[in-house]
Amino acid sequence: MAEKAVSAAEFFARFPDELACLHHIQQTKYGSHTPCPRCGQFGRWTYIRGTKKFRHTCRKQISTLAGTPFYRSNISLHAVFYAILLFVNSSHGVHSSLLRKHLGLGTKTAHRLGNLIRMHMASLQPLRKLGNPSDPVAIDEVYLRYFRDNKFDALQPKILLGLAHCGQVQCGFIENRTQSELERAVSHFVHPGSRVMTDQWVGYANLRALGFRHSWVNHSEGTFYRNGVSTVEIDTCWAVFRRSLRLYGQIGAGNAWLYLAEMQLRYNFRGRPREAFEFLISNWPAVDGKAGNALRARFEWNAQNLALG
Repeated sequence: MAEKAVSAAEFFARFPDELACLHHIQQTKYGSHTPCPRCGQFGRWTYIRGTKKFRHTCRKQISTLAGTPFYRSNISLHAVFYAILLFVNSSHGVHSSLLRKHLGLGTKTAHRLGNLIRMHMASLQPLRKLGNPSDPVAIDEVYLRYFRDNKFDALQPKILLGLAHCGQVQCGFIENRTQSELERAVSHFVHPGSRVMTDQWVGYANLRALGFRHSWVNHSEGTFYRNGVSTVEIDTCWAVFRRSLRLYGQIGAGNAWLYLAEMQLRYNFRGRPREAFEFLISNWPAVDGKAGNALRARFEWNAQNLALG
């Protein structure tokens, strides 16, 4: 049974204003569990009225939003929290026009807020090595035409590779569907000796020789299940992703990874919107101004990014 989502009434009872949101971030980032970055001691933090800062007992001042995508942003933190609620309660995504109408923002501000939230989502999804001898990894790639190169005003289709394991997915854009490209990604993200299931695309033909227990189904013949072998776990994910992309229309190719981060997190928390909301407002990994490329590399699996990872 799907988990009950956080309602608007619950949200405003818990976070009635900007200060309540600020105190929540301060408590989850520091509270009584993180020592002061200057003196290294635990102690009481006091809010400095009229700012977004707190003072430690040693007189060290910190900005609560420092190291988050929302640092030095003029967007209300209360609006940020409510926008996060809209993202997790939505089945397919939140268009910037909806943020503009709900929050009373300008068009550009609403678009920027959406991308900042997506960047926060990306920061909470580190790459993982998948697979084990008992639980299979379903692998498939899909060709998506929803992206546009704004510089040349032309469609720029992308190929998305997905790996599904134990109900969770990990996806990234790849440059092509060649054997070398697919083998590089699978070898990078799947433990050797794991059982992998794919379709009969020639790019996967050599996975057994690389040490994987490879099984396949022939989609070209209309076969999607054979003796316990199926890629339906990742194929279902593609159906959900396509619905989200149709909502957004054409997305700038440079921002494709941000939308992928959003779709992947929502899919991995499917049926658990309340848990997703708590996860997003209670975890704040460091994201400085130079973190964009590192986060982008989590969702763009070209040879250079995989080598760095």
